[in-house]
Amino acid sequence: MFFRFYIPIIMEMFSAWGSFLEQSFLANTYLQWWSAVVSFVILSVFVAIVRMLCKRLARKQSQWSLASDLLKIFVDLPWYFWWSILLYIPLQFLSLHNILATAITVIFLIILALQVIHIANFVLVSFIPHHLHTWDDKGTQTTNNVLQLFIKIFVRIIVVLLVLMNLGVEITPLLAWLGIGWIAIAFALQNILADLFASVSLFIERPFDVWDFVSFGEYSGSVTKITLKSTYLTDISWKKIVIPNQDVTSSRLENIGRMEFRRKRFTIGVIYETPPSLLKKIPWIIEEVISRHKDATFERVYLADLNAYSMDFLISYKLEKPDYQFSLQIHDNIVYDIVDAFAKHKIEFAYPTQMIHTQSIEKK
Repeated sequence: MFFRFYIPIIMEMFSAWGSFLEQSFLANTYLQWWSAVVSFVILSVFVAIVRMLCKRLARKQSQWSLASDLLKIFVDLPWYFWWSILLYIPLQFLSLHNILATAITVIFLIILALQVIHIANFVLVSFIPHHLHTWDDKGTQTTNNVLQLFIKIFVRIIVVLLVLMNLGVEITPLLAWLGIGWIAIAFALQNILADLFASVSLFIERPFDVWDFVSFGEYSGSVTKITLKSTYLTDISWKKIVIPNQDVTSSRLENIGRMEFRRKRFTIGVIYETPPSLLKKIPWIIEEVISRHKDATFERVYLADLNAYSMDFLISYKLEKPDYQFSLQIHDNIVYDIVDAFAKHKIEFAYPTQMIHTQSIEKK
């Protein structure tokens, strides 16, 4: 009885509601308007919840991290960006005049492009210095600034091309002209561009820092400056050496400044007249001398070779501080102590000598 009475009423209500939704208002059915309103409400609630959660997570970030930067970017997006999304998506459910629809699309794409550029700038000034540990001198700061400038120009060109493409503009001829222009520039400035890209490679990979002592083939010295075109060194005699960045990246690099420790190996020779009993004490004497220096760690000493005029001992020890001047001072002290210890034990150092044995021939 219940179903017989209420089911026809419910079906009639749905039929009336369907007929109502199919009616038009301002060139759109009520169903289209209803879909636009519902999508606007759902998007508004979703954006509000997501922004609230991101703000709470951003407050809990005590140290810098990639996640904290992404949260900051998301939270700091301007209000007009969110309103453009909240309005653009619901308006897609409506049938609008071509001119109005094009205008709305253009405005939305411009706002979206501006935010993409803003995010790219934020990444350049925040993400790159944290991950690449930007150098402090003026030359490398210039490299950083120029790198940021190139990336900004590249991002803007890509954004403009995407906006034009979404507006139905044919960008193939434009891309062809851009390609021809870049090829002409590359041929004209190939040496400068080679050094520029080499400096970018140095900036990203960081094979050395300013004031590191490095060696490039026949050149060695402390790095004093790194610019877009060249790397500047100062050798131990205070001569200034300028090396193009292209040569730096194409040559074998030895970065002495990043040594975790310094190992020193040297050889001393004693005369053949040294008694075997005293000869066997030499490793113990040298080990005792090196062990007295707290900054040096003894490794090994052994009779390495028998030369024409000397018996040679190979000595090896390690310094925890890799500083070059410091290593020279410690080695100087160790050598003096070895000389004193050999003098106490009456051990003579060998030097180039030649002994001639003569034998008389008896006449028969």
